[in-house]
Amino acid sequence: MNQPVVFFCPQMKQLAYAVCAIGSQQYSIGKISWNTFPDGSLDAIIGEGNPGYVSTFICERDVVFLASFDSPADIQNQMLVIYELARHEAHSLKIVIPYFPGTMDREDKEGRVVTAMGYMNQLANIPLQRGPAIVITFDLHVPHELFYLGQHARCRALTTLPLFEYIRQQMMDKSDYHCTIAFPDDGAYKRFAHLISPNMPKILCYKQRCGDSRKVTIVEGNPSEKHVVIVDDLIMAGNTILECRQALALAGAKKVSVFAPHGVFPQESWKKFLDAGFSTIWITDSCPKSTEAITGKKPFEVVSLAPLIARAIALKN
Repeated sequence: MNQPVVFFCPQMKQLAYAVCAIGSQQYSIGKISWNTFPDGSLDAIIGEGNPGYVSTFICERDVVFLASFDSPADIQNQMLVIYELARHEAHSLKIVIPYFPGTMDREDKEGRVVTAMGYMNQLANIPLQRGPAIVITFDLHVPHELFYLGQHARCRALTTLPLFEYIRQQMMDKSDYHCTIAFPDDGAYKRFAHLISPNMPKILCYKQRCGDSRKVTIVEGNPSEKHVVIVDDLIMAGNTILECRQALALAGAKKVSVFAPHGVFPQESWKKFLDAGFSTIWITDSCPKSTEAITGKKPFEVVSLAPLIARAIALKN
């Protein structure tokens, strides 16, 4: 069978090339020109207008599209391209969305537009090929989003926790290797605790909201004289993580770091962390705009998702 072909949105170019470079099989890079009409609407061309390109590079081949959903303004254009890719009789279609936005994930009042369900419904209606499209995502903020998909697509929900194991092995100070894990709230505990070795010390925090403010308290575990790594799925405004660090520091933590796969950081909220007392904040390159903004700025370190994506797209349907 021909080599699988990898297409990508402009924001994911660097990550797409990294995936193709380390994958266990050979990939072809797909070509898309992401042009716009004078009114700003999409004028994309798959194959950049080369005659015969679509039939050569899509028909009967395994197709991958690497998407970026961290910027709402770009999502619809990517949906249009995904639908066009699905029309050309690919052998299989995998859509990699490393960060799937969960903002407004459920209806809490009449008339509320549930954006997460809307995005999933669009993916659920991708034209059927030889089988349903595969949507690959990492550390979904709200797992019930999986149930929004229908018969035209199914989700492969993966975790970035293997990257955290890599981080532990790379810690320079041997005394940090046996770090203590802290969960900033019950939601993070439910998502990640069962994925982390039961032998690793853990701290559970409780988050109490008071209007726009919140207070984090330690309800289980002892951070005294330890390097504590807060594990959560994403960082938005960052207030919970900041409050959690303060509670851990007051309880005697030697150092406090963070592992959060998705650094969304709306309105440049990453700036809050520059001099906030953290040892290291590890995020992945799932949100390219944030990755570009914080690269080279301490205490941030970016860990690439490329190995996990390469492994995921190599799996058989």
